Amino acid sequence: MESQYESHNSIINRSFAVSIHNRNNDDNIHWHENIEILYFTGGECTVVNGSEELKVTKGDIVIINSEDIHGIRFYNGYAQYILAHLDHTFCKEMGFNTNDTRFKKKITDTQISHILEKAIAEQNEKLSFYEESIKIMLLSVLLILFRKHVAPNPENDKTTNKIKLTKKIIKYINKHYDEQINIESIENYCRYSRYYISRAFKETTGLTIMAFVNDVRIEKAKILLTNSDLNMANIALNCGFVSQSYFGKVFKKSVGISPLDYKNKTKA
Repeated sequence: MESQYESHNSIINRSFAVSIHNRNNDDNIHWHENIEILYFTGGECTVVNGSEELKVTKGDIVIINSEDIHGIRFYNGYAQYILAHLDHTFCKEMGFNTNDTRFKKKITDTQISHILEKAIAEQNEKLSFYEESIKIMLLSVLLILFRKHVAPNPENDKTTNKIKLTKKIIKYINKHYDEQINIESIENYCRYSRYYISRAFKETTGLTIMAFVNDVRIEKAKILLTNSDLNMANIALNCGFVSQSYFGKVFKKSVGISPLDYKNKTKA
């Protein structure tokens, strides 16, 4: 996949990573082969996880299975959470096949919570052999997941087909976001009716297709605003917006400030 496929470059030695987040902004729907473990330590939000929307609060743990579509939605407030990434190749080498195993999507487990808190403390202190210590801790988390939290039943074929279709649509959008995308072009690409496409995408992601298109374009625009010297008209064109004025309207609605203010703020 293109930009919406996360490669997890932050993973230590390309095997694992643990970090703490405090945020109130949505992220784009995406997926990857690696599994993610999110332990929420404060606030509340909704996690899009596969075909489900999970409301989470302090103490909840969300498992993002390999290749599951996911993202975080904030309707009010914020959430604080510890995030662990585990590379699928590393897991398999350690005897844990996370590609073919489905875990429960939302759990509470004080043992896992405690281990993740200790892993963050290790990373912050950076004592000798701290990476090896974090690796041992995350392997302990994997062991607990495989012993206690494997999902009893896989998702049904109907749900799986909708997720596959949604991934196909996202791939198309990421490849063609700088072009004039519409429902008809996606319909021709996927060879399903626009009604089925629109419904499947909304059920899977919680967003309309065109809202997702604009989200992708805005994220691309942020990169150009921060890292290029292109003028606003060219940024709008390179991100697929029909005009500079429409780009400015969509950007301000999404981000809360104008593209120019965002550019000045990030380059200050």
